Amino acid sequence: MNILFVINALDVGGAETFLMRLMKELYSQKHRTFIYILEPTLNNASFEKTFFNETKATLVKGPEPHKKFQSFLFYKINALLLRFGHEDYYKKHLRRRTSRYFKRLLKDKYHIEIINSHLHSSDIFASEFLKPLLNIPHIITMQGCYESVISLNDKDATERATAAILNCDGLTYVAEKNLNFLNLTNTPVPYINKKIYNGLSEPDKNTSKNRKDYNISENDFVIGQVSRSIESKGMEIAAKAVEYLIEEKDCKNLKLIIVGPENDYYKELKSKYSIKNYILFPGSTNNAIEWITLFDIGILPTYFPSESCPSSIIEYLACGKPVISTYIGEIPRMIEVGDKKAGTLVHFDKDNGKPLVMEIADSIMTYFNDKALYKEHSGLAKEAFSKFEIKKIAENYLDIYKNVLTKSQK
Repeated sequence: MNILFVINALDVGGAETFLMRLMKELYSQKHRTFIYILEPTLNNASFEKTFFNETKATLVKGPEPHKKFQSFLFYKINALLLRFGHEDYYKKHLRRRTSRYFKRLLKDKYHIEIINSHLHSSDIFASEFLKPLLNIPHIITMQGCYESVISLNDKDATERATAAILNCDGLTYVAEKNLNFLNLTNTPVPYINKKIYNGLSEPDKNTSKNRKDYNISENDFVIGQVSRSIESKGMEIAAKAVEYLIEEKDCKNLKLIIVGPENDYYKELKSKYSIKNYILFPGSTNNAIEWITLFDIGILPTYFPSESCPSSIIEYLACGKPVISTYIGEIPRMIEVGDKKAGTLVHFDKDNGKPLVMEIADSIMTYFNDKALYKEHSGLAKEAFSKFEIKKIAENYLDIYKNVLTKSQK
């Protein structure tokens, strides 16, 4: 199968990381994968390199811009025609040129059979331009970004996103809450739809950092967080909980590792807390697993409004680490194993809407003191991970692709 994926940019985020893992798995099953990036100037250079090394995907580039003389010539022709009341000739020319280019490349050369877009800007582009141009099925994968469309109160963006969903041939979503957008806009769920979690392959057991390299002893109990470096992912809340336990409760054997992109927010936190020799800020990574294997528990005190199916939770579970997180998005279901949970969920402060620091501190100490519970939840974490194994996830995507292709051929 020849599959074209469309995404906004290649940056370190849950949707982008999952897409890399999905495309890698599909490639291993002999499918040909292609990717078109809407805003390549926003790519994270390090992640972009890792992405293409892992996926072996074919990059679909846009048409080359006109040469300087051609641009000048078209500009002059356009100005002349506008003086005589004609429409913007140059814009129309560029649209025709772009359409011819993509049609030749995607249909005639690469023989693309299906489009799968990730994140709503990509969904709109695929719906409004690629699908009618190529006349092939389009699958939308909904992440949490649709909730931000509603929260921004952007009528045009909401209408275009709604139209994209109405026009798609199949819909996948990573969390029940993703469907809130459809409910709020009175948009019917497409006939072919399925909740499919993000996922990853079983981690390589030999992939690990060395504790000694970071002044961590074997007796230390390590709390770790891997996430995007934004305030609502709760990095500082994790820091405050560990700070309280060490400085107020004299729990000397705790260490906290906070891994994330080194943006201004991350640098500010590092400046504020790095004087605490029990909090480490190693910065960004393209391989979260090698850090998570150092952890004893994985933490994500998130109150991010668009939180859906966070990759870090999946990665913690894959490494057999009990989870401390919050009641948001799909997280309660993610850590479920029957009527048990592979972790602890904390509540939000009614006044500020943030996770309660004392509840997080109590949860950490429970695992630190109760070895039997820690062992039980570690085992449950591995069981919970089974629903995120990338082979199963890829099979679900392939089922959707085959269903819409079969339907389109009738």
